[in-house]
Amino acid sequence: MGTNNLSAKITLAALFVYVVLFEFILPPIKIVPVPSELPNVLTSLFADYHLLFAFGSSLLAVLSAILFSAFLLFLFSKNIAQIIDKYKTSIKALNGIRYLTLVSVAALFALWFGDSLYAELIAVFLFFFSDMFFTALDKSAGINSAYIDAALGLKISEDKIYKEVYFKSLLPFIRDKLTSLHLSLWAFLLIYEIFAGENLGAIFKMIAIYSDYSALFLFVIILALMIFILNYLLQTLIDKTIFWNNR
Repeated sequence: MGTNNLSAKITLAALFVYVVLFEFILPPIKIVPVPSELPNVLTSLFADYHLLFAFGSSLLAVLSAILFSAFLLFLFSKNIAQIIDKYKTSIKALNGIRYLTLVSVAALFALWFGDSLYAELIAVFLFFFSDMFFTALDKSAGINSAYIDAALGLKISEDKIYKEVYFKSLLPFIRDKLTSLHLSLWAFLLIYEIFAGENLGAIFKMIAIYSDYSALFLFVIILALMIFILNYLLQTLIDKTIFWNNR
């Protein structure tokens, strides 16, 4: 509660400073709109740049990637745990080139398929799933071995240990890295859409063509706010779902 109150106070203070400085004190600046012009800029974003449709399409891609990745993660939990446990050393060698590979694949997808929604969904899913997988892989050394030893002592089958003990011990690591995973996903999505010239990427290109700095200023603020709200909702949900720790 204290953190939320502090954030609210900082936000209100920043808003007050913005209004006073740019409405009454400083001369007009290209990149920052005068507060009294914000309603017109906002109307332009929705009417001329079609922000609502673009954001809705991008949000669909993000949520689809997260939900499908989570579905596959749980569906193949035993197999994923086995791969991480048995082949972590070999797979870690790929860690350094995975972002370059994924961005290259995204660029090729965008150039080949243009504004295809299916291509975007596939590219975004591959990025997020691989990001989750490598996060679990990187943190797997932190699994409490006492859980594994206890399961072995109880003569639990290997398959069940991987599914119920090893895999579930990996989940808190993914939960703790959710914010960075989520932000990385949005960054990748924006890169993809700029290459493809669709949705939010198309808005960036149009703003650049028209040098509409006021629209860019408000667009970035709205996008950051939407990502922050979505991240808060996802974090709240996963905190209630994965509530245990590796201690």
